[in-house]
Amino acid sequence: MVMLAAPMTLDGERFGVLTAYGGLPPFIHDDDLGLLEVMANQVAVLLRDRQLFAEVSEARAREETLRMMDDFFAAVAHDLKTPLTTILGQGQRLQRQLRRDQPIDPNAIESIVQQSVHMRRLVEDLLDDARERGGQYTGERVPTDLLALVRDVAAQAPTGRHEVVVEGSTAVEAPVDAERMRQVLTNLLENAVKYSPEGGRITISVTDTGDCADIAVTDQGIGIPPADVDTIFERFSRGSREPDRRFSGLGLGLYTCRRIVEEHGGRIEVASQLGAGSTFTVHIPMATAARMSGEAGYAQTGGGD
Repeated sequence: MVMLAAPMTLDGERFGVLTAYGGLPPFIHDDDLGLLEVMANQVAVLLRDRQLFAEVSEARAREETLRMMDDFFAAVAHDLKTPLTTILGQGQRLQRQLRRDQPIDPNAIESIVQQSVHMRRLVEDLLDDARERGGQYTGERVPTDLLALVRDVAAQAPTGRHEVVVEGSTAVEAPVDAERMRQVLTNLLENAVKYSPEGGRITISVTDTGDCADIAVTDQGIGIPPADVDTIFERFSRGSREPDRRFSGLGLGLYTCRRIVEEHGGRIEVASQLGAGSTFTVHIPMATAARMSGEAGYAQTGGGD
Protein backbone atom coordinates (compact mmCIF):
# COMPACT_ATOMS: atom_id res chain seq x y z
CA MET A 1 0.00 0.00 0.00
CA VAL A 2 1.33 3.42 -1.01
CA MET A 3 -0.02 6.69 0.41
CA LEU A 4 0.48 10.28 -0.76
CA ALA A 5 -0.51 13.26 1.40
CA ALA A 6 -0.68 17.01 0.74
CA PRO A 7 -1.77 19.73 3.16
CA MET A 8 -4.87 21.76 2.22
CA THR A 9 -3.48 25.24 2.94
CA LEU A 10 -4.54 28.73 1.88
CA ASP A 11 -2.93 31.98 3.02
CA GLY A 12 -1.17 30.18 5.83
CA GLU A 13 -4.37 28.56 7.15
CA ARG A 14 -4.46 24.78 7.11
CA PHE A 15 -7.86 23.17 6.54
CA GLY A 16 -6.74 19.56 6.64
CA VAL A 17 -4.79 16.98 4.68
CA LEU A 18 -5.73 15.41 1.34
CA THR A 19 -4.54 11.83 1.04
CA ALA A 20 -4.45 9.28 -1.79
CA TYR A 21 -3.94 5.55 -1.45
CA GLY A 22 -2.74 3.12 -4.10
CA GLY A 23 -1.26 -0.28 -4.72
CA LEU A 24 2.38 -1.11 -5.22
CA PRO A 25 4.55 0.97 -7.59
CA PRO A 26 4.28 1.90 -10.40
CA PHE A 27 0.57 2.64 -9.55
CA ILE A 28 1.69 6.00 -8.13
CA HIS A 29 4.19 7.99 -10.17
CA ASP A 30 6.64 10.67 -9.11
CA ASP A 31 4.59 13.54 -10.56
CA ASP A 32 1.43 12.40 -8.75
CA LEU A 33 2.47 14.38 -5.66
CA GLY A 34 2.43 17.63 -7.64
CA LEU A 35 -1.07 16.86 -8.91
CA LEU A 36 -2.20 16.03 -5.39
CA GLU A 37 -0.85 19.35 -4.13
CA VAL A 38 -2.78 21.24 -6.81
CA MET A 39 -5.94 19.35 -5.87
CA ALA A 40 -5.33 20.05 -2.17
CA ASN A 41 -4.99 23.78 -2.88
CA GLN A 42 -8.24 23.77 -4.87
CA VAL A 43 -10.06 21.98 -2.06
CA ALA A 44 -8.66 24.55 0.39
CA VAL A 45 -10.12 27.35 -1.76
CA LEU A 46 -13.51 25.63 -1.75
CA LEU A 47 -13.39 25.12 2.01
CA ARG A 48 -12.45 28.78 2.53
CA ASP A 49 -15.37 29.87 0.31
CA ARG A 50 -17.70 27.66 2.31
CA GLN A 51 -16.36 29.06 5.56
CA LEU A 52 -16.78 32.65 4.36
CA PHE A 53 -20.31 31.92 3.17
CA ALA A 54 -21.21 30.50 6.58
CA GLU A 55 -19.72 33.54 8.32
CA VAL A 56 -21.62 35.94 6.05
CA SER A 57 -24.86 34.00 6.57
CA GLU A 58 -24.36 34.05 10.32
CA ALA A 59 -23.64 37.79 10.27
CA ARG A 60 -26.76 38.45 8.22
CA ALA A 61 -28.81 36.30 10.59
CA ARG A 62 -27.49 38.31 13.54
CA GLU A 63 -28.32 41.56 11.76
CA GLU A 64 -31.84 40.32 11.01
CA THR A 65 -32.30 39.25 14.63
CA LEU A 66 -31.15 42.65 15.85
CA ARG A 67 -33.45 44.36 13.36
CA MET A 68 -36.40 42.27 14.52
CA MET A 69 -35.56 43.05 18.14
CA ASP A 70 -35.40 46.77 17.35
CA ASP A 71 -38.76 46.58 15.58
CA PHE A 72 -40.22 44.55 18.43
CA PHE A 73 -39.12 46.95 21.16
CA ALA A 74 -40.25 49.92 19.08
CA ALA A 75 -43.68 48.30 18.74
CA VAL A 76 -43.82 47.58 22.48
CA ALA A 77 -42.86 51.16 23.29
CA HIS A 78 -45.47 52.54 20.89
CA ASP A 79 -48.22 50.20 22.07
CA LEU A 80 -47.53 51.19 25.68
CA LYS A 81 -47.07 54.89 24.99
CA THR A 82 -50.35 55.32 23.09
CA PRO A 83 -52.71 54.07 25.83
CA LEU A 84 -50.60 55.70 28.53
CA THR A 85 -50.93 59.05 26.75
CA THR A 86 -54.69 58.63 26.60
CA ILE A 87 -54.93 57.55 30.23
CA LEU A 88 -52.78 60.48 31.36
CA GLY A 89 -54.75 62.97 29.30
CA GLN A 90 -58.14 61.75 30.47
CA GLY A 91 -56.91 61.49 34.06
CA GLN A 92 -55.71 65.09 34.02
CA ARG A 93 -59.05 66.11 32.53
CA LEU A 94 -60.89 64.42 35.39
CA GLN A 95 -58.58 66.15 37.88
CA ARG A 96 -59.54 69.54 36.45
CA GLN A 97 -63.22 68.68 36.61
CA LEU A 98 -62.91 67.63 40.24
CA ARG A 99 -61.03 70.82 41.18
CA ARG A 100 -63.72 72.94 39.53
CA ASP A 101 -66.60 70.89 40.97
CA GLN A 102 -67.70 70.08 37.43
CA PRO A 103 -69.66 66.94 36.53
CA ILE A 104 -67.44 63.95 35.81
CA ASP A 105 -67.37 63.04 32.13
CA PRO A 106 -68.29 59.33 31.85
CA ASN A 107 -66.62 59.18 28.43
CA ALA A 108 -63.28 60.00 30.05
CA ILE A 109 -63.71 57.14 32.51
CA GLU A 110 -64.71 54.78 29.70
CA SER A 111 -61.63 55.81 27.71
CA ILE A 112 -59.36 55.13 30.69
CA VAL A 113 -60.93 51.70 31.19
CA GLN A 114 -60.60 50.78 27.51
CA GLN A 115 -56.97 51.83 27.30
CA SER A 116 -56.19 50.02 30.55
CA VAL A 117 -57.72 46.84 29.13
CA HIS A 118 -55.59 47.28 26.01
CA MET A 119 -52.43 47.61 28.11
CA ARG A 120 -53.36 44.59 30.20
CA ARG A 121 -53.85 42.53 27.04
CA LEU A 122 -50.47 43.69 25.73
CA VAL A 123 -48.71 42.67 28.94
CA GLU A 124 -50.59 39.36 29.04
CA ASP A 125 -49.53 38.57 25.47
CA LEU A 126 -45.90 39.28 26.34
CA LEU A 127 -46.03 37.14 29.48
CA ASP A 128 -47.93 34.44 27.63
CA ASP A 129 -45.28 34.29 24.93
CA ALA A 130 -42.48 34.15 27.52
CA ARG A 131 -44.18 31.31 29.42
CA GLU A 132 -44.82 29.38 26.22
CA ARG A 133 -41.16 29.56 25.20
CA GLY A 134 -40.21 28.45 28.71
CA GLY A 135 -42.65 25.52 28.67
CA GLN A 136 -44.41 26.75 31.81
CA TYR A 137 -48.05 26.19 30.85
CA THR A 138 -50.32 24.09 33.03
CA GLY A 139 -53.98 23.90 32.15
CA GLU A 140 -57.02 21.74 32.83
CA ARG A 141 -59.60 20.89 30.19
CA VAL A 142 -63.15 20.22 31.31
CA PRO A 143 -66.47 20.11 29.42
CA THR A 144 -67.38 23.77 28.89
CA ASP A 145 -70.39 25.49 27.32
CA LEU A 146 -68.70 27.50 24.60
CA LEU A 147 -71.82 29.52 23.79
CA ALA A 148 -72.04 30.73 27.39
CA LEU A 149 -68.33 31.51 27.34
CA VAL A 150 -68.69 33.54 24.13
CA ARG A 151 -71.60 35.51 25.57
CA ASP A 152 -69.61 36.30 28.70
CA VAL A 153 -66.59 37.50 26.71
CA ALA A 154 -68.78 39.61 24.44
CA ALA A 155 -70.52 41.21 27.42
CA GLN A 156 -67.25 42.18 29.12
CA ALA A 157 -65.22 43.34 26.12
CA PRO A 158 -64.99 47.09 25.41
CA THR A 159 -66.41 47.35 21.90
CA GLY A 160 -66.92 51.11 21.46
CA ARG A 161 -69.13 51.93 18.48
CA HIS A 162 -69.41 48.31 17.39
CA GLU A 163 -72.51 46.16 17.69
CA VAL A 164 -71.60 42.65 18.85
CA VAL A 165 -74.11 39.93 18.00
CA VAL A 166 -73.79 36.39 19.39
CA GLU A 167 -75.50 33.73 17.30
CA GLY A 168 -76.42 30.38 18.81
CA SER A 169 -79.47 29.03 20.59
CA THR A 170 -78.32 25.86 22.32
CA ALA A 171 -75.35 24.98 24.50
CA VAL A 172 -72.30 23.70 22.64
CA GLU A 173 -70.08 21.75 24.99
CA ALA A 174 -66.45 20.85 24.32
CA PRO A 175 -63.46 19.88 26.50
CA VAL A 176 -61.40 23.05 26.85
CA ASP A 177 -59.32 25.04 29.28
CA ALA A 178 -61.91 27.78 29.78
CA GLU A 179 -59.43 30.52 30.67
CA ARG A 180 -57.22 29.75 27.69
CA MET A 181 -60.23 29.69 25.38
CA ARG A 182 -61.41 32.98 26.88
CA GLN A 183 -58.04 34.41 25.87
CA VAL A 184 -58.58 33.24 22.28
CA LEU A 185 -62.06 34.76 22.12
CA THR A 186 -60.92 38.03 23.66
CA ASN A 187 -58.04 38.33 21.21
CA LEU A 188 -60.27 37.62 18.22
CA LEU A 189 -62.94 40.08 19.38
CA GLU A 190 -60.39 42.81 20.07
CA ASN A 191 -58.83 42.12 16.67
CA ALA A 192 -62.23 42.54 15.01
CA VAL A 193 -62.78 45.84 16.80
CA LYS A 194 -59.28 47.06 15.98
CA TYR A 195 -59.57 46.44 12.25
CA SER A 196 -63.07 47.90 12.02
CA PRO A 197 -62.18 51.54 12.76
CA GLU A 198 -65.50 52.82 11.38
CA GLY A 199 -67.57 50.62 13.67
CA GLY A 200 -70.15 48.19 12.34
CA ARG A 201 -71.42 44.79 13.35
CA ILE A 202 -69.27 41.99 14.75
CA THR A 203 -70.94 38.59 14.68
CA ILE A 204 -69.80 35.65 16.80
CA SER A 205 -71.44 32.34 15.97
CA VAL A 206 -71.12 29.06 17.87
CA THR A 207 -72.02 25.87 16.00
CA ASP A 208 -71.97 22.16 16.80
CA THR A 209 -70.89 20.38 13.61
CA GLY A 210 -70.82 16.95 15.24
CA ASP A 211 -67.07 16.45 15.14
CA CYS A 212 -66.13 19.98 16.14
CA ALA A 213 -67.38 23.04 17.92
CA ASP A 214 -66.93 25.94 15.52
CA ILE A 215 -66.62 29.53 16.71
CA ALA A 216 -66.63 32.15 13.96
CA VAL A 217 -65.87 35.85 14.53
CA THR A 218 -66.91 38.03 11.58
CA ASP A 219 -66.29 41.77 11.23
CA GLN A 220 -67.09 44.40 8.61
CA GLY A 221 -63.63 45.94 8.72
CA ILE A 222 -60.80 46.65 6.34
CA GLY A 223 -60.01 43.03 5.54
CA ILE A 224 -56.63 41.37 5.11
CA PRO A 225 -54.35 41.76 2.06
CA PRO A 226 -54.02 38.38 0.26
CA ALA A 227 -50.24 38.45 0.76
CA ASP A 228 -50.71 38.49 4.54
CA VAL A 229 -53.20 35.63 4.89
CA ASP A 230 -50.62 32.83 4.89
CA THR A 231 -48.46 34.44 7.60
CA ILE A 232 -51.03 36.15 9.80
CA PHE A 233 -50.85 33.47 12.52
CA GLU A 234 -47.05 33.50 12.74
CA ARG A 235 -45.18 34.92 15.71
CA PHE A 236 -44.52 38.69 15.44
CA SER A 237 -46.39 38.84 12.13
CA ARG A 238 -47.91 42.30 11.77
CA GLY A 239 -48.62 42.29 8.04
CA SER A 240 -48.79 45.14 5.58
CA ARG A 241 -51.61 46.84 7.49
CA GLU A 242 -49.31 47.74 10.36
CA PRO A 243 -47.53 50.81 8.89
CA ASP A 244 -50.82 52.59 9.66
CA ARG A 245 -50.29 53.35 13.34
CA ARG A 246 -54.00 52.91 14.01
CA PHE A 247 -53.37 49.20 13.59
CA SER A 248 -49.95 48.81 15.21
CA GLY A 249 -49.30 45.83 17.44
CA LEU A 250 -46.77 43.22 18.48
CA GLY A 251 -47.97 40.44 16.21
CA LEU A 252 -48.56 38.08 19.15
CA GLY A 253 -52.36 38.06 19.45
CA LEU A 254 -53.25 35.79 16.53
CA TYR A 255 -50.12 33.70 17.07
CA THR A 256 -51.29 33.12 20.65
CA CYS A 257 -54.75 32.17 19.37
CA ARG A 258 -53.30 29.61 16.97
CA ARG A 259 -51.06 28.10 19.62
CA ILE A 260 -53.86 27.72 22.19
CA VAL A 261 -56.24 26.23 19.63
CA GLU A 262 -53.59 23.75 18.51
CA GLU A 263 -52.98 22.82 22.16
CA HIS A 264 -56.62 21.70 22.15
CA GLY A 265 -56.09 19.61 19.03
CA GLY A 266 -57.98 22.12 16.91
CA ARG A 267 -57.21 24.59 14.16
CA ILE A 268 -57.91 28.22 13.32
CA GLU A 269 -58.38 29.71 9.88
CA VAL A 270 -59.30 33.01 8.28
CA ALA A 271 -61.32 34.05 5.26
CA SER A 272 -61.10 37.69 4.24
CA GLN A 273 -61.99 40.09 1.47
CA LEU A 274 -60.00 43.30 1.32
CA GLY A 275 -62.26 46.20 2.20
CA ALA A 276 -65.16 43.95 3.21
CA GLY A 277 -64.09 42.35 6.50
CA SER A 278 -62.78 39.05 7.80
CA THR A 279 -64.02 35.86 9.44
CA PHE A 280 -61.81 33.96 11.87
CA THR A 281 -63.04 30.44 12.58
CA VAL A 282 -61.88 28.24 15.45
CA HIS A 283 -62.49 24.49 15.20
CA ILE A 284 -62.34 22.62 18.53
CA PRO A 285 -62.64 18.78 18.42
CA MET A 286 -65.56 17.35 20.40
CA ALA A 287 -64.62 13.67 20.08
CA THR A 288 -63.53 13.42 23.73
CA ALA A 289 -66.41 15.45 25.18
CA ALA A 290 -68.60 12.43 25.94
CA ARG A 291 -65.76 10.54 27.62
CA MET A 292 -64.83 13.54 29.71
CA SER A 293 -68.36 14.35 30.87
CA GLY A 294 -67.99 11.96 33.80
CA GLU A 295 -64.44 12.95 34.64
CA ALA A 296 -62.97 15.85 36.54
CA GLY A 297 -60.77 16.72 33.60
CA TYR A 298 -57.13 16.15 32.90
CA ALA A 299 -53.98 18.21 33.10
CA GLN A 300 -52.23 19.54 30.05
CA THR A 301 -48.68 20.79 30.45
CA GLY A 302 -46.42 22.25 27.83
CA GLY A 303 -46.29 24.80 25.07
CA GLY A 304 -47.67 24.87 21.59
CA ASP A 305 -45.61 24.77 18.44
